[in-house]
Amino acid sequence: MKRLIVALVMFGVAAGLAVSTAFAQPPDVRLRAGANDKAPVAFEINGGRVYLGLQNVGPILLTCAGDRIYEGASTNGEVLYTVRGNRLYAGPHLRDSAIFTLSDNRIFAGANTHGRILYTITGNRVSLGGKNSGQVVLTGDQDLENSEPAFKLLLPLLVRLSASARIQLYANLQMTDLLYEFEDGRLFIPSLGQAILFFDGVAIFSGGYPTGEKLFTVDGNHVLVGGANGPVAYTIKDNHIFEGTDEGPVLYTISGDRLLRGAGAGGELVLRANRSLETSDVRFLLPVVLNIWR
Repeated sequence: MKRLIVALVMFGVAAGLAVSTAFAQPPDVRLRAGANDKAPVAFEINGGRVYLGLQNVGPILLTCAGDRIYEGASTNGEVLYTVRGNRLYAGPHLRDSAIFTLSDNRIFAGANTHGRILYTITGNRVSLGGKNSGQVVLTGDQDLENSEPAFKLLLPLLVRLSASARIQLYANLQMTDLLYEFEDGRLFIPSLGQAILFFDGVAIFSGGYPTGEKLFTVDGNHVLVGGANGPVAYTIKDNHIFEGTDEGPVLYTISGDRLLRGAGAGGELVLRANRSLETSDVRFLLPVVLNIWR
């Protein structure tokens, strides 16, 4: 479970907002995956502790206290994340760039609001992307929008822990030939039993952890070779994946749960997923993995 939680690292915050830097007290709330408020409880937060499922039934995954999020049931656990202002950092030391940024009830990837909008918090719901009309990934039994900033920065971590975060990618329309799985930022080849890429929302690393070699960096809709100053390898725009900039040839088209070859909706099927690819982070890994491992 520890590796699962640590592998959550992925995304960023807006600069200069005067907000609380700590958990005054996370609200006692029950959260369900998706939009169905009658679905089984995915997480219950009570007394600063995050339970998998209902309190007193599931294990305690996280403890929120002060400006830190700890592994397990108490502050004796490892510090997994630290809140500073409207930013969430991995670990206790703030050595690396922020992974999430909060601004106007939107969660951005990276350390400022120039990153992609990952989630929007509206009322008691968390939705994908920058609009409250996006796919709902978490529903609370009370208001989330007016909760404290530190608590809002916890929500994307819980999205990643929810079972609905897993994406399976198949080579055929019938979805019998499983090629890849994407979960908690990791891209796996099931037949090998190992992760080949890790995406933290900003950078793509080799292997299953952010300690691997940095292969690419995502800047807006561009996938850059190496770091932030690298050349453009791919561009994702209007559900098309271009080679180089958007003036280059269209390699693939994303259509719902399908990845098609070329620019047309009638192109050859390359991959089919168990849910839509149009707003998923896995979009940025698809041209990389297909170029190297297909």
